[in-house]
Amino acid sequence: MSGIKGMKTYPLVIKQEAVRLFFEERKTKKQIMDKLEIKNDTQLECWFRAFRKDGIAGLIEKPKGRSSKFATEAAVISSEQRIKQLEMENELLEIFFQKQQGGGKRHNLSRHLSVC
Repeated sequence: MSGIKGMKTYPLVIKQEAVRLFFEERKTKKQIMDKLEIKNDTQLECWFRAFRKDGIAGLIEKPKGRSSKFATEAAVISSEQRIKQLEMENELLEIFFQKQQGGGKRHNLSRHLSVC
């Protein structure tokens, strides 16, 4: 049990099986509830709706509530790393195009190598 008292969380395999039984084998909600020991048909409807909208990905439980400060900081760090990587790629492309055009300006790539 998790969340609200009395509320049950079902594993992904149960959700997938319920969806399979309903859409492939054309079982009724009552048959699925009995076979998989699901307490109410509203839960099934929610899974069917999520599956119709997003496929199997719709059945995966998503984090609820406000994201943690740690996750936000990690996103900022990865964004900064991505910017450095893109800057390095741009500089490499500049070198490539200059060589293609016969230019020979030298670039210092050592400042970017710590990203890799």
